[in-house]
Amino acid sequence: MLDVRSAEVIHTDSFEYDTAFPEYGTEGGYSEPASGLRHTSPLMLLEALDQVFIRLQNKRVDLSLIGAVKIDAMQHCTVYADASFGERVESLDAVRGLLPQLGPSITRRTSLSGKTVPVKEAEYLAKELEKCGSMVALTGNRAELRFPHLRS
Repeated sequence: MLDVRSAEVIHTDSFEYDTAFPEYGTEGGYSEPASGLRHTSPLMLLEALDQVFIRLQNKRVDLSLIGAVKIDAMQHCTVYADASFGERVESLDAVRGLLPQLGPSITRRTSLSGKTVPVKEAEYLAKELEKCGSMVALTGNRAELRFPHLRS
């Protein structure tokens, strides 16, 4: 945790997906890493986010003081959700975990993560999203090889 007033780091923590969530059968947080494609479970990512807050509570951190959360983990992992996701987020119950509340809206049980998009697909995304304002305007990023491709 960072105290933004003093710029002092006041708390750090870490855990490994494989150890914390063995039921997902991951290696380095990914399922089937030998295939060359980096798939992971979005459900595991929801559980990991819950784990972060459980650990903060166990350290007696006043969660009401948290203004933002940054968790280093699965970079550029695309999670697909149905139309109920926004409503589910708006009605989250702090007493219940994220998985039972948001899990039903997740439409794909695995998601590609990392550098998996060929150049042509990155160019295609950039061109198609120009119709909607641009990739940068919509996502804050330009289309690069780091974005998971759409056919996972």
